[in-house]
Amino acid sequence: MVHHLTEAQWVDRFLHRLGELMPSIHPAGTSDRAYQAYVDAGDLGPEEAAEAFLRDRPRDEPGASGFET
Repeated sequence: MVHHLTEAQWVDRFLHRLGELMPSIHPAGTSDRAYQAYVDAGDLGPEEAAEAFLRDRPRDEPGASGFET
């Protein structure tokens, strides 16, 4: 998907979608992971990437997502 967002806009929308999907997420310390998601999945839209990130993360390890709750 081609999008016309700056890196900062993409990250903001990614974090916003994560917050909608996982309300218990703590925003402190998530920016670094969000910027890494941009590098890894920046070809996707930010909302789609956030959904894929949550769907694909390991569930058996506490804190495996890198986002502390």
